[in-house]
Order: sequence, then C-alpha cells, then structure tokens
Amino acid sequence: MSLDDKILDPIVQAINSMIANNEMTVETSTRLMAHINSGISEGMNQLKREINDKIHTWDSMYGGHDKSLYTLGLRHAVDMISGEVATDKNGFNDKPYVKGQEFELDEIVEDI
Repeated sequence: MSLDDKILDPIVQAINSMIANNEMTVETSTRLMAHINSGISEGMNQLKREINDKIHTWDSMYGGHDKSLYTLGLRHAVDMISGEVATDKNGFNDKPYVKGQEFELDEIVEDI
C-alpha cells in the first residue's frame, strides 16, 4: 500500500460517513477529494524528488566506494512512498524480475 493510500483511506471513510449522515453533499465531497488528492500527490512527488536528489548527490560524491548502505535506505524510502516492493522491479531496465535472467560466467578464471 502506498503512502497516499494510507493517508487517503481514513479521509475517504470520514467523508463517506459525512455523506451518509447528510452532513455533506456528494458534489462537495467530490470537489474536496479532488483538492485533497492533488495536494497529497504533489507533496509525495516533492518528497520523492528530494530523496532522489539526495541519492544522486551521495552517489556522485562516493559512487562505488560507498559501503554505508545510505542510498539503499533512501531507495527503500522511495519504495515505501510509492507502495512498491523492491523485488517488484529488480530486473533489467526496471522490468519485473524473470527467473534465469542473472548474468552467469561462462568460465571461472582464477587469479594466478
């Protein structure tokens, strides 16, 4: 479940309850939900942009020499915001993983 779903679910339930109790019209709730949804979506996109900027900055400073797992944690945070599971798109080019796609060496070369 994505962050926006976690935020929106209780709001939708409250608004539906208000409609059922004649405290709010369907038209008003529709307009209100459009504004709420837009605000939440923009906030989440901004948060993802900020985290991705941190990932890019860290990678550009340390690259392959980083052993802290800092960017791994940040990437996990982006997955949590988006509601994705890291293994959903761990294949090549962000495509779903397919068993057997791993790179395998034709031969093993030992250091002499």
